[in-house]
Amino acid sequence: MAKNLHGVHSPLVFDLLNEVFNNQQSYYAFDEIEFIKNQLSQSKNSIKQIEHGAGSRTKNESIKTVSTLVKKVSIPVQQGRWLFNLVRYFNPDNILEMGTCIGISTLYMALENKNRPIVTLEGNPDSANIAQNIFNKLGLKNILLLQGEFENTFETSLNQIKKIDFAFIDGNHRYEPTINYFNKILPFINEQTVLVFHDIHWSRGMEKAWHEIKNHPSVSVSIDVFFMGILIFRKGIVKQNFVLK
Repeated sequence: MAKNLHGVHSPLVFDLLNEVFNNQQSYYAFDEIEFIKNQLSQSKNSIKQIEHGAGSRTKNESIKTVSTLVKKVSIPVQQGRWLFNLVRYFNPDNILEMGTCIGISTLYMALENKNRPIVTLEGNPDSANIAQNIFNKLGLKNILLLQGEFENTFETSLNQIKKIDFAFIDGNHRYEPTINYFNKILPFINEQTVLVFHDIHWSRGMEKAWHEIKNHPSVSVSIDVFFMGILIFRKGIVKQNFVLK
């Protein structure tokens, strides 16, 4: 069932519209993140690109500058603020992120509550080093960054966390890996779990994966905001699929 901003009858989704997507409030974290981004955007340092996923929207060079990553690969401001607001709204006990890149999306989640543990996974060692330096500079002790192949770090992190409250999946943008991530997370979810898949309309493969995932019997509510797909697993809710434009 597709709905727009003016036809939402679900109290939960209507609340999300107000508290997350239409929330224009500015938080201290936003200025801090923009300051970091402005600093990085001036950097001419280059890093080797090791494509573990479906690549990026930039040309497929093997080397990119840090400034390019900030401007064209890192999560855009609006989406980052949505992510911050989602974490603020659902108040999870823990967060798992796949695809740290240079850590901008991680900051949006970590700065909402500096005491909430976050495990973030990154395949590229150069990107991971930049992210870790940023986390250290800001004194963020709640972030554990695991660098390595997703096939190894993902299962390790799931077994360590044991219960996933909130996950932001921005890793391999292909059909089979995306379905695989979802299936591996399922044994670790609970009624309060929220999964956010990034770039669900990246390609036909991602759209196919999103279509299958949102219709999985365990999913109570799915929300498509084009750049992100949000899954909620609460029992006792009539299953609905929303498209917010």
